[in-house]
Amino acid sequence: MSALTNRREARERALATFHAALDRIIPPDESISLKGSKFVDFEDQVEEVVQAVLPTLLEERAALEDNAQVTGASRCPHCGSDRVYLEKQATQAERLSRHGPVVIREQGARCRGCGGSFSPSGLLVIGMDGGRVQTREKQGGNDSRWREDKVLTITSYLPGDGTREHPPTPLVTTYAATMGDTESFGHLVRIEAERRGIDRARTVLVVADGGNWIDPLCRREKSPSDGLPGLSQERLADRLRGDRVGGEAI
Repeated sequence: MSALTNRREARERALATFHAALDRIIPPDESISLKGSKFVDFEDQVEEVVQAVLPTLLEERAALEDNAQVTGASRCPHCGSDRVYLEKQATQAERLSRHGPVVIREQGARCRGCGGSFSPSGLLVIGMDGGRVQTREKQGGNDSRWREDKVLTITSYLPGDGTREHPPTPLVTTYAATMGDTESFGHLVRIEAERRGIDRARTVLVVADGGNWIDPLCRREKSPSDGLPGLSQERLADRLRGDRVGGEAI
């Protein structure tokens, strides 16, 4: 594993992005008129700076991590062969963060034995749960202002070796949430899991409390033919037993 950049280059890109955004709101040339005349105009201009700078900072900070890229792949999740290699060209995937869209570099691996492709990150952990949000409007027959939100987290890991000294290393976490019903949430789970490469992950773990809406969702969305394996408890148990990971510790 290694970083994708160094601190000097990361700082240079972040500062260049900030200076370009600053020049748009406060041009250094005194002959250029400032835009806007009301405070709300200034707020909009500053928000443009925020949307330009913060995603760049996120991208550069992520690229500085020692685990920003892997240097090798393990075994093929399709056939178990160790005749695998990293693809030379990584993809640039856009992810929506709370500060705006960011571009993340994603690596791919391929098997010489069966020709299958997969993600070298190895371990994908899916978390689902419900929370409580207080709204202004009353809901339901009990006139309660509390509503349930449904939240999904998906984190990719580099697997550990089963010891405390070498635990799994988190790579990228993405989120999705809705105030809608379980069916709407199920669609979000399917789309985000497919986008994160659940069909290519070597191991998939589902972390959930087995709530009365989570288990039916898992059963409904489990079909491997639809590109969403791993959500059924039967499939999860198979992977934990090592049927698909060659008995490797996770």
